[in-house]
Amino acid sequence: MQLKDLARELPEGIWAVFEPVLPTKVWSGNGRPPCGNRECLHALLYVLASGISWELLP
Repeated sequence: MQLKDLARELPEGIWAVFEPVLPTKVWSGNGRPPCGNRECLHALLYVLASGISWELLP
């Protein structure tokens, strides 16, 4: 897998491994609704693979 593959979307194989162990999204209704687990995992893996800082995420 190359970085350009990870930049576009989170591959199904990786998501299938992490989905069962991630907690469910809980929102009490106050403030901004949280992002989904898939989007957060994709952003985390993109930062780790590319080496950019968290603030530079697109």
